[in-house]
Amino acid sequence: MQFIKRIRNRFLVWKYPYLKPRTFDGKEIPNYKYDFTDLDCYPSGWLKIIKKYLNELNVILKEYGELDNFFITDAKEKWGSARLYFGGITNDECNEKVTKLITEMELETEKTCSWCGKKAEYRSTGYILPFCGKCSHVQKCLLHFEKIEDQNETNDN
Repeated sequence: MQFIKRIRNRFLVWKYPYLKPRTFDGKEIPNYKYDFTDLDCYPSGWLKIIKKYLNELNVILKEYGELDNFFITDAKEKWGSARLYFGGITNDECNEKVTKLITEMELETEKTCSWCGKKAEYRSTGYILPFCGKCSHVQKCLLHFEKIEDQNETNDN
């Protein structure tokens, strides 16, 4: 099984070179064996969304010639959304586009079930993750939930 994961990770790093884990200053990790990538930091329900954004990220980085400069400093789930921190971009316009794209990804994952990828209806409290109704029922013995309010509703106090 580990062999298959390494092959998959080699393909991912070939397609998205910045998924290869690095140190915070962008240096390559010595003797990296493709046991994991920065994509492994996210719940499975978000992977389809994240890959969609990585494809868009590739287009932007290639357009500005920044693909070889770009690197991820940290990839994680934080406060119920996918977070991605990066460095290496030298072009300000490219940096703005990438920042906007990453923000869109964060907002979309915030509204997507972290387990199955469907629209989230609930958010766990304490350790915050979004869940659809079905997946929240599976987790009820472990987590408490609150209903996600529609972003379009206004609160007139």
